[in-house]
Amino acid sequence: MSRTLSAAAVLVTALAFAEPNFTGTWKLDPDRSKFGDLPLPNKLVSKIEHKGSVLRVSTEQAGGMAPGKAEYRYDTSGKASVNKIRSNELRSVLRWDGETLHFSHDLEFQGTEKVEMRDEWRVSADGSELTQVRRVKTPGGEMETVTVLVKQ
Repeated sequence: MSRTLSAAAVLVTALAFAEPNFTGTWKLDPDRSKFGDLPLPNKLVSKIEHKGSVLRVSTEQAGGMAPGKAEYRYDTSGKASVNKIRSNELRSVLRWDGETLHFSHDLEFQGTEKVEMRDEWRVSADGSELTQVRRVKTPGGEMETVTVLVKQ
């Protein structure tokens, strides 16, 4: 009997701290997102495919600071990932802290300026919302944005 209870306790503990899966189509909730002094996008949709340690993110944005489409591929196991933002390399390392996925991005802009971005992604308990907090450090200063996305 005690083995059964111990096994059940281990299973419940493992499920309580399971890494969430970000797969889905997510749309910006502009009323709950905060972009500081930056203009809020008119449209932001992220399509995410999350299988094992592979995270693929396709975004489409209209308005705001970065209109257009972009695709990124990350490894959530802690291995470095390299993506392109226009002609610049974005180097990223992702790691889990419980149910929060942390991104550490470094970007050299035009070969001279370094931009550091630190992201935290969290899914709500019911799986309907994805909150992305981004802290950016540039030679010109620091800022923070909060993007709230609703699952479609």
